[in-house]
Amino acid sequence: MMTASFYVSATGNDNGPGTEQEPFATLEQARNSIRKMRAQRKPATGVTMWLREGVHALSSTFRLDKEDSGTRASPISYGCFSRGKTSSLWAGDLFHPRVSSPYLKQKY
Repeated sequence: MMTASFYVSATGNDNGPGTEQEPFATLEQARNSIRKMRAQRKPATGVTMWLREGVHALSSTFRLDKEDSGTRASPISYGCFSRGKTSSLWAGDLFHPRVSSPYLKQKY
């Protein structure tokens, strides 16, 4: 049996369907879509969220709770789908020290 899949891309759109061709932009949207699907008791075979390549900047803590664990018969899993490229989760500020501030420009 096939599991349902949702995709998240650094260039995605949370207003889309979360497919491979039209991925979500955030882990939160994928998680919420999985929760909604599970509340409707679909699918019976499980759900996978695939993180596409790129840097995924987190603006807040990404939380998974008891309801996000699935069951033995219908698991929920999270994985990388990067096809030989790098997928990264980044929490905190993204900056390049050589261009971010006058102080750092002087120091480096």
